[in-house]
Amino acid sequence: MRQSSVLPAVLLFTIFSCSVKEKRCDCPCYLYVDFSVEDPGIVASSVIDVSSEDGFLFDAVLDSSVCSRGVSVPVPRGEVSVNVVAYDGGMFVPGNGLVIPWGGDCPPLYFHHSDVDTSSDSARDTVRLHKSYCAVTVRLLSRESSESLGFEICGNVCGYDRQGSPLGGDFASTGEVLEDGRSLVRIPRQLDSSLRLRVVGSGEVVREFALGEYMSSGGYDWTAPDLEDVDVTVDFALAAVTVKVENWSVKYVYDVEI
Repeated sequence: MRQSSVLPAVLLFTIFSCSVKEKRCDCPCYLYVDFSVEDPGIVASSVIDVSSEDGFLFDAVLDSSVCSRGVSVPVPRGEVSVNVVAYDGGMFVPGNGLVIPWGGDCPPLYFHHSDVDTSSDSARDTVRLHKSYCAVTVRLLSRESSESLGFEICGNVCGYDRQGSPLGGDFASTGEVLEDGRSLVRIPRQLDSSLRLRVVGSGEVVREFALGEYMSSGGYDWTAPDLEDVDVTVDFALAAVTVKVENWSVKYVYDVEI
């Protein structure tokens, strides 16, 4: 059974009712989803997905008024999965997940997932959205014109499944150019340290760096609830790569001529 709607602050108690003559096991559990701890601005860009293993799926687009009143959904008895996705760029598909197109960036995604016991008449889940992308800014420093060099970041996670776990698949992006000359690439949560940074010149890969390993050796935690952002500088004059996060920095020296 699937329900889908655009939700303002709507309480759904009246959609299904249960008389006193019916068996309690046949009556739905009323799941209250509480958004009160979240910023209304974030919730206004959210999608909710509630599902169970027996095929039940409820999904809705939320607005900011949900923050103060929450949402109540009649759900099957047993257990349901609650997923709330914010800033998904329209890429999240309820019941499926989010797949990043080849060459594209991960959206600036915030995600909440929980498994809720719905064996009683009522249940409650409090939404806590977590930053589920890493913004990598890249600066290439070279004696040559910056226009003669480019880069791409490659990995083996192409999105998220419906519950917010990393989804295996090819990922590659050159990001977007910022006003200060750096480039920005948003990447999804990773499963390992296989991220690569490839520097391209004259249509060929002139250098490849083990970006994921550099981040891992510096203590980057892909399992953290909220992912930190990373700054990367490749300085060809100094033959060095510097990877910086808020509270740490690692530097690698290499030999290369461009």
